Amino acid sequence: MQSPDQAPEVCVRCRNQKRKCDKLLPICSLCKRLGHPCHYKSLMVLGKSSAEPITTRSVTLFDADVLTLQDIFEAIYARFKTAIGSESEAGRVASIYFRDFDSCFPIIDSAQFFEQLSSFWYLHQVEFRLLVLSIYLMTAIPEEGELSRKAQSLYIFIKSLIGTLDGIGINSVELIQCRLLMTMFELGHGMCRSAYISVGATVRGAAALKLHDEQLETSLDSSHVLKSRETIARVKWAAQLMDLLASVHTNSPSAFAMIANTEVDDMEARQMMSFGNQFAAVFRSLKILVLAMSHVHDSTARHAYNSARVMELQQVLNALNDVLTQEAETSQLNNVSMALCYSASMILLQNWHHIWNHEDEASEKNSLLFLERSMKEFIHQCRQLAKDAPLNELHGVLIFTAFPIYKAASILNYDSRRIKNLDRLQSIGTMKRALKNISRKWLIGKQYLEKIEEGNT
Repeated sequence: MQSPDQAPEVCVRCRNQKRKCDKLLPICSLCKRLGHPCHYKSLMVLGKSSAEPITTRSVTLFDADVLTLQDIFEAIYARFKTAIGSESEAGRVASIYFRDFDSCFPIIDSAQFFEQLSSFWYLHQVEFRLLVLSIYLMTAIPEEGELSRKAQSLYIFIKSLIGTLDGIGINSVELIQCRLLMTMFELGHGMCRSAYISVGATVRGAAALKLHDEQLETSLDSSHVLKSRETIARVKWAAQLMDLLASVHTNSPSAFAMIANTEVDDMEARQMMSFGNQFAAVFRSLKILVLAMSHVHDSTARHAYNSARVMELQQVLNALNDVLTQEAETSQLNNVSMALCYSASMILLQNWHHIWNHEDEASEKNSLLFLERSMKEFIHQCRQLAKDAPLNELHGVLIFTAFPIYKAASILNYDSRRIKNLDRLQSIGTMKRALKNISRKWLIGKQYLEKIEEGNT
């Protein structure tokens, strides 16, 4: 008798190569061991325009009596039909995702994604289907200051499936991409503690795939050969970026193993810069933010060392800010690299008394002038985001923007004496309007706005 977690016939690869196949779902043991893609023709029925899996019954994901790998496929299919509806709609939503996120968070190869989407049901790969649902969730817009019940339900569904796949030993680049999108979704909508926990699993999942080895080509099995070296590197650094952002938002130390090494690795820098895209600048900004965070969480009172390092950070921030300002095609606050640089400046300014050697008055004055300039430039940038705009013009608003705005408001609320020639109340009002606009797309803006209004900064 056929087991419920077995296909009715051998997989296509085993049949073509005349190998013994145990017909396990979603991947037979031999294909899994060899790292080959695994497809079962009998699990698809051809329709007029596409191939769709046979669905024989309604599946409840959490019913332990019926949960098998085949049930997971059917559950994803049922949720896909309910949430998205069709492959053409999935393509439309994916186009929105790549418009809004690809320039700032390019972890998915768009050409490869759409190629796979065109044969959605022929590729019997649960991780890719889950990635389609994750992309759909990322385009969800809050309704009246809250996530819709549909979005909340889909979020819980995807998170549960990620845990389920993790429990049965499935791990892949696509699953890491799903985890990264879920972490961004959690950070963007104020679920920062959940994001802090999620990103730990993301980092370890990436480490399990050996994404951090120098010889990426030799460390990946054949199921990952199709992923370009650039995409792998982007996924690697996106994991560190999400880990650091979760740490920043929760004011907690980073869990990423590389956090202990605060020096920029020359080989890694050359690798990222060789790609010649915006993510290379994000890489540089990320390393600066790592250094800023290391000063905040360093409990030792090494004032001379801290002062020298802060001076170096300021020089790098100054140079990088100038370059990025010249290259920015959009609002600087909607540029990930600029947002990270502003975050580093606000962290240093807020924690000034903890990291500076106050005996060196001349250096302290010069450094403080630089940070004051950063604050004034930042508030100037906030004015553009604070303008009234229809929702369809806010598609470029990033989750990375809310944190430095909140930190800047905190500084002006409690330590405005260091910022000269600046109207405190007017500046805070500008930042509150900016956060209100952010909250129309990301609820983290609403959360930070409420903290400012309550004086909880």
